[in-house]
Amino acid sequence: MVARASWWVHLALWLGYAGSLALGRLLLGPDNVSLVWPAQGVGAVILLVSATSTRRVLAVGVGLAALHLLANLLTSAPLGLTLFGTLSGIVEAGVAAFLVHSLLVVPRRQRLATGEVRPPASALPHAGSVAATGPARIGADSTPADVLEPTRARLVTAMGVFLAVVLIACAAGVLVGTAGLTATGFPVTSSTVGAWFARHILGMVLTLGVALLLGHLDEDGAVRLRPAWRRPTTTVHAHRDGLGAPAVETAWIVVWFLVALGCLFWPFPQTASIALLAFAWIGARARASLLVVLVWVYVVVVLAAARAGGTTFAQITDTTSESFAVQLFLSCVIAAATLAHAYTRDYRRFTDTLAASRGLHLRRAQLLSAITDNMRDALVVLDEEGRLVEANEAGRRLIAATRRSAPDEPLDLGLAHPDGTPLAEEDRPTRRALREGTVPGVDLRIPTVDGDHMIFQVSARRLPATGEGDRTLVLAIGSDVTDERERTNRLAEFAQIAAHDIRSPLTAASGWLEMAGVHLGGVDADPVPDPPPTPGPDATEDERALYAVRLATRAVERMDDVLADLLAQATAEGAALHTEEVDLLGRQGLIPEVVAETAPHARIVVDSSHTRVLADPQMLRQLFRNLVGNSAKYMPTGVLPQIAVQAYLEDDRLQVRLTDNGIGIPEEWQERVFSRFTRAHAHLPTYEGTGLGLAIVRSVVERHGGRISCSTPPKPIDPHGGPGTTFAFDLPAWPDDLPGR
Repeated sequence: MVARASWWVHLALWLGYAGSLALGRLLLGPDNVSLVWPAQGVGAVILLVSATSTRRVLAVGVGLAALHLLANLLTSAPLGLTLFGTLSGIVEAGVAAFLVHSLLVVPRRQRLATGEVRPPASALPHAGSVAATGPARIGADSTPADVLEPTRARLVTAMGVFLAVVLIACAAGVLVGTAGLTATGFPVTSSTVGAWFARHILGMVLTLGVALLLGHLDEDGAVRLRPAWRRPTTTVHAHRDGLGAPAVETAWIVVWFLVALGCLFWPFPQTASIALLAFAWIGARARASLLVVLVWVYVVVVLAAARAGGTTFAQITDTTSESFAVQLFLSCVIAAATLAHAYTRDYRRFTDTLAASRGLHLRRAQLLSAITDNMRDALVVLDEEGRLVEANEAGRRLIAATRRSAPDEPLDLGLAHPDGTPLAEEDRPTRRALREGTVPGVDLRIPTVDGDHMIFQVSARRLPATGEGDRTLVLAIGSDVTDERERTNRLAEFAQIAAHDIRSPLTAASGWLEMAGVHLGGVDADPVPDPPPTPGPDATEDERALYAVRLATRAVERMDDVLADLLAQATAEGAALHTEEVDLLGRQGLIPEVVAETAPHARIVVDSSHTRVLADPQMLRQLFRNLVGNSAKYMPTGVLPQIAVQAYLEDDRLQVRLTDNGIGIPEEWQERVFSRFTRAHAHLPTYEGTGLGLAIVRSVVERHGGRISCSTPPKPIDPHGGPGTTFAFDLPAWPDDLPGR
């Protein structure tokens, strides 16, 4: 139990406890028995609000008992009734406070700790408030469904638990009191027990229920008494919730209150049921503070009239039974009013939350629509039959410019390969996505209705089902790469023509240099050493001329290597992808084949259970030729190349790690080496290169939707070699190797 009330609330509660004791002793029925006993309910509230430790529980209990004894002694109550009545009251208040704390406060704290309890509807942005939810709200982890769930019957459930608590606490108090009185010889009859039980229920409901209705459970689960007129109301129904309601509704509340009063003075007891209906309507319409005032006024008026014998219950001849009937009737009136109020407040909270949720959904949909409509890429959603479900603005423009089918038929855009070859139905990205889940970007030719064509890079992904029985949908994303592909094709054609035109005279120059070398005494079959041996001071003119010829030959060879790499770079960046199944590490895999061609003396170690990718085989061959060639080239003197390859699945990608035992790449160069004409070891004349190999590697990986990085392995794979280098990159995995296939 946690104290969450200011000093004036504590003072008011203790004064209220003293007043309730006096009221109970002064408001007696015809049989000289109290018609109502609200002190136990006030005592339970004091325990809930004030008792923060065991010591304070004992102190509060002693204070309550002392006031109870004093009130009974001042009103000349019998000693036995005073002692056991006090004990009964303390037990009843303690049991009620304990059960309210255990069943209402502690479970709320636990729900808060687990995240089950969400802010009330008033904490949500109102449906009409755009400023309340900026971009930070969109995509928040708390969805409207999460917010709605705890609001559906929170107060109704609490009031139901409270009524059970009242029954248990009153039964415990009456049991202790009657047992004590019976043990001391005080005359106790069944009607006495019934009347005692009824007036204690009435008092407990009248006080503890009102306190919980006016009070508040803080977000940390603590009890806090906060006046209803200071509590914020929800936005949508604020005009219907309280004293500030329209005058007509307030007038109707007063009318129904007078009807409930009048029912008790009719000569027919059956009219009392109308009072229950009247207070149920009042509870549903009135604010908590107004409802409390009306209930208290009604209880006081009815008890006063019953004491004077002026109610319809006066027809009951037995005074004890009459008191029991009055108390039971008032308990039912209070229960009907509070439960109706609780249900209505829960319903209003639910509708406010629902309105806020709808507003949030609407703003999210509007924001998402604005985002997608301002994208340059075409977004198209199709069902499993190929019918159009949704599209953004770019997608609608594309469909309008290229559609060849009726609106109610499956979408047909006349897709073809970039060279104009028609694309088979089963090879369409959307059809493949239904089978494979994800299809990486592929260039497709789309004819337009005016006879022209466009090149789009199209990718597709199967969307997850949002519920049982929902259609399977596919999202296709198309990027217009027509201009880009035309530029790259022109550049590739220019590069090929330029390379051919340049390599032709280079080939001729190489031939003439070779003939000059033979004429000057060189051997045609001998490779030209790099660098050629420098002639000594006693060298002849022919030897000096041969040295110059060999230098020129090496320059021509390097120029030819640069031209070859430039062609490979142009192909990697501009050529269309022709993807198919490629086995990387199997017995006939691409990597062992490239190692055998490029570095036959290298040792390769494979660690992988998945070896297949969906990629362009020619581009992959170029990729691994460069990686394996670098691994074999940049080796310490006298060390045989060793290459370790790891491959593993991660989502729909095959992660590949290729590690060698070479001289390594300095950390400051590990990002820069992927740029064109960049060499980390250019200062070492032993290792030659064009500076284009890793740029080609990066282009190939990125064309397949991946990324590549370079690092130094934490531990060399060969204790006799260098520190080595690890290249990590990812490629699209072969769909049949994905989990669940």
